[in-house]
Amino acid sequence: MTATFIPVEDIEADFEATALSGVPLALTAAVKPDYATNRAVGWSIVSSGTTNASLAGNVLTASDGGTVTVRGTIINGVSQDPQVHF
Repeated sequence: MTATFIPVEDIEADFEATALSGVPLALTAAVKPDYATNRAVGWSIVSSGTTNASLAGNVLTASDGGTVTVRGTIINGVSQDPQVHF
C-alpha cells in the first residue's frame, strides 16, 4: 500500500518579530495541516538590509539594527517571508 502524500498548505512564523542585535533568535514555524507529509522547515535570508545578519540552521543573528526578511520553505509545500526587526 502506498502512503498518501499530504502537502503543506500554510506556514505560520512562530517567533518574535522583534529581536536584539547580537542575540541569537531561533526561527520556528507552525505547519498546517498538522498531518502534512513533509513538515520540516528550512530557513534562508531573503534580505538582510544593513543588519549583517547570518543564519546557522534555524538560528538567526544580526550584529546591527535594521530589518531582516527570512524565508521558511518546505519541500513540496509552501514558503513564507516574515520579517524580523533588530
